[in-house]
Amino acid sequence: MNYRVLGKDLTVSAVGLGCMGMSHAYGAPPDRREMSALLAQAVELGCTFFDTAEVYGSPDNPHHNEELLGQALKPYRSKVVIATKFGIRFDMSSPAVNKPLIPDSRPETIRASVEGSLRRLNTDHIDLYYQHRMDPKVPVEEVAGIMADLIREGKITHWGLSEADEDTIRRAHAVCPVTAVQNRYSMMARWYEPLFAALDELGAGFVAFSPLANRSPHKEGCTFTALSEVGKALEGAGVETETFWIGVKPLSGCIACKTCASKHKCVFDDAVNQFLDIAGDYDGFVFGTPVHWGGATGALTSFLDRAFYADFCGGGNRFLLKPAAAVMSARRAGTIATWDQLNKYFGLMQMPIISSRYWNMVHGAAPEQARKDLEGMQTMRILGKNMAFFLKCKEAGLAAGVPLPEQEAISFTNFIRD
Repeated sequence: MNYRVLGKDLTVSAVGLGCMGMSHAYGAPPDRREMSALLAQAVELGCTFFDTAEVYGSPDNPHHNEELLGQALKPYRSKVVIATKFGIRFDMSSPAVNKPLIPDSRPETIRASVEGSLRRLNTDHIDLYYQHRMDPKVPVEEVAGIMADLIREGKITHWGLSEADEDTIRRAHAVCPVTAVQNRYSMMARWYEPLFAALDELGAGFVAFSPLANRSPHKEGCTFTALSEVGKALEGAGVETETFWIGVKPLSGCIACKTCASKHKCVFDDAVNQFLDIAGDYDGFVFGTPVHWGGATGALTSFLDRAFYADFCGGGNRFLLKPAAAVMSARRAGTIATWDQLNKYFGLMQMPIISSRYWNMVHGAAPEQARKDLEGMQTMRILGKNMAFFLKCKEAGLAAGVPLPEQEAISFTNFIRD
């Protein structure tokens, strides 16, 4: 194993072990004994750098991951570096399937968080304490001041930031030197490379999360940025919106078992069924995807295959004559093919396709780049306004007594007949 020095003096193994998946985001936590054995094996192989967070857990145990590491790494505590994080919580009151994140870096919250993490991790100090996400209500200079206090008190020895830009890092570093910045980085996610020179100048390390790429759309990436612009236009026209994120868990494709014909939902009980449970309450849909290789993400196409087929076979009519649109984001190309790919789904489901003044796409490798695509963002706003107009026209027509078209029984005709 090779080793690196973060900041001035924090020596860690070049390969660290991110432990989130042992407790959070990928289904029920695996067997605790197996995970404890895995952690012990990692130490034996020379890994000394272990990453967790106070919010990595399950509904039954929201702090499962820190407790796991606290127990499993206790025999090796003097040999390992434990990094954990503060500053966010999930909005459990939200009806959304994927609970929104609420940033909270108030001084009193940080104080409570560090005490809880110390207790769960079975340690008297935290080696590296990250602010998990920036809190727009609390200046980063104030957070850095609290970190300096915690270092003086011996409760943490180093601190860092996660998903931070250069300006934020510099402002924080001026108050209390930043040891490391943990941002997403892989060969498929390279938008933070301009930070490297600034980090070298400041003497701070860069810790990459998802370095092998997790093939998942970012929850608040370029596609979310585009959809948010559509949403603002809709809400400005008096149309309420809600975001449904399909998440990062693997989604199986349709296996054509046709269980949905009798059960009126998919045989796989995951985000697809959660979406089907609420889809009937909505009047229109805007589906968004980044371009992965040459088209929509495999997760989204699996999602649409199963959602639409289950509705079709089960006779749900959740989508019948409800307007739909597709929004794409890409670093460079592939958007037109993806737009055509998704529009075919809407045509099969008798969903009027809403257009804008140009194809519904934005370009950029990061949200701040997508926002600079002025024509793309304008296209999103026009799409939202057009969608709102159609919804109001449909509502007015129904109110005036214009009925929906009478549906005919399907006449299936094969191209090749016996």
